[in-house]
Amino acid sequence: MAAAPKIAIIADDLTGAMDTAAPFAKRGAQTRMLLTDSPGAEALRTAPEIVAISTESRNLDPIRAIQRVHQAIAGFEDRIPFKKIDSTLRGNVVAETLATLEASGRRHLLITPAFPGQGRVLRNGEVYVHDVPLQETAIARDALSPPLRVPLALAYSGKLGVVVHEVGSPAELKLAGGPEFHIYVIDSETDDDLLQIARFALTYRDEVVLAGASGLGAALASFIYGAPLQLKLKDEPGPVLYVVGSRTPQSAAQLEQLADLGAPVIAVESQSGVLNMDRALGQCRTLTGDHAAYIATVRQKGGAVPDSTVVAQALATLSAELVDQVSAGSIVVTGGDTAQALLRELKLDSLDLAGELLPGIALGLFQRGKRLIRLVTKAGGFGDPALFVTLQNMLRAK
Repeated sequence: MAAAPKIAIIADDLTGAMDTAAPFAKRGAQTRMLLTDSPGAEALRTAPEIVAISTESRNLDPIRAIQRVHQAIAGFEDRIPFKKIDSTLRGNVVAETLATLEASGRRHLLITPAFPGQGRVLRNGEVYVHDVPLQETAIARDALSPPLRVPLALAYSGKLGVVVHEVGSPAELKLAGGPEFHIYVIDSETDDDLLQIARFALTYRDEVVLAGASGLGAALASFIYGAPLQLKLKDEPGPVLYVVGSRTPQSAAQLEQLADLGAPVIAVESQSGVLNMDRALGQCRTLTGDHAAYIATVRQKGGAVPDSTVVAQALATLSAELVDQVSAGSIVVTGGDTAQALLRELKLDSLDLAGELLPGIALGLFQRGKRLIRLVTKAGGFGDPALFVTLQNMLRAK
């Protein structure tokens, strides 16, 4: 039996990297999240078959984002590059996709942002969300000018020597000849379409780069490793700490339902753009681990909204203290910037993935002193209002 291919997942934020890598771990593949965009020689040498990296570049200017992608790919030439992109085209999708192809040393890139399981498909080169064109949805207002049609955006990106092919279905895929870079934008509307793309990519594994959302990652994991294994969670001592960095209505509703069950809320208050860290840290230091869950968040009290990077770091500082103050056994984090800042504050350089609690809800493990702590990550706009309560029941904190 042939060895499973090695894969390097490059995402523009941590939650995207985690939820794309989690389906591989869920099927028994050794999977590691590297918490730097420039892994050292030892990290490269000891990396398992599946690695994921966040370039933290979603909100950067395109030039800096391109530099981050080149740094991330260096050293992974022996792997299939998988450029994780957002299914609603947020971030520097075009710049980072082209940078991945250039840095890979390969000439062919297969791309589809489709995620049928979340109602997101690519039809005639255009993203539809639950059958509504992306440009007509509220999601588009949160994106950095999402392209109307993916093929046109790639074709008119200003890159010379790039040929863009529109592919009506995965069954029509065929690698083109010639010395140019070739990008194949593949219409995909079903999970079977994504499986066909995965099959094609593995047939030409030494020639192609993949770019897609986590739906394509799950299809690739399924094609290589088969059915998922049953995730067995052991009771871990200590409460669950929920770190809510996302400002989406979904995260706010999830926080509210958990707080209604008695979980204390420790909030960094923001007034006119200034964060009151002293008050939040003082509240943290008087807590005991008597509750099953705690919530750390930022509460806006009026005036200017602080920069998202500042908010993420403030929450990371508070949450790192809370982890030890209440002896947390699990941490649930919403928002990629917040998760990255927290793991940096905890001085972690890598994280092993154990799978996913639910689709799109990744589970990782790390050691802190003598304690094994579970880390759960979630995109801010994901999940129903009862999601935190559901996760609390699954994690079974004492």
